[in-house]
Amino acid sequence: QALARIYQEEERPEDLLGAMESELETGPDPERALLLHSRAAELSLEACADPARAAVHYEKVLALDPTHPIAGEFLVEQLDREERYADLARVLATRLGALHSQRERQGEDASGELEGRGAEISLRIRIAALRSNPLGDTEGAIEILAPATEKGDALAVVAEPLADLYQRAGRDEDLIQLCLRAAGACNAPLERSDWHLRVGDALC
Repeated sequence: QALARIYQEEERPEDLLGAMESELETGPDPERALLLHSRAAELSLEACADPARAAVHYEKVLALDPTHPIAGEFLVEQLDREERYADLARVLATRLGALHSQRERQGEDASGELEGRGAEISLRIRIAALRSNPLGDTEGAIEILAPATEKGDALAVVAEPLADLYQRAGRDEDLIQLCLRAAGACNAPLERSDWHLRVGDALC
């Protein structure tokens, strides 16, 4: 740590980064490791112009703190840009799990519950889209999206993409049940009629 301070004072980012990585190899406690990986990632990007090195550290940050916003956003953007869809789905699933656990700890009546649930639904839709299209995993997409229908406020948002997935997977019974639930939750007659038409198509 003393050597790292010297490098920092002398504005030697590469040496400072190397010193941080050397300290990480000694197995510091999780809190210290999180701090070191976060700072190392920032240095890799801002001072060393090495996004690949930053990604390695941000992966470690996310492993230590799955809710870390900067690490999560960096990795999501990079993996999407590089079309590494399996890795992208994995990172998003990690964020989803952390968000779900955080909401459970806070309780259903905690402030920000609605915002947290909206973020969770958005993540589920994005992961399902990745699994379904680039990755060709329709059942995996259903597995991610279906739990979002357990609460009525999310049904209107996820019913359409989930219905498409059920149809693609040939799961007619699940499709019919979903369409009936969606129709029952509709206030607009035209929208309700569209869901009943899908029921009819599935029965044919």
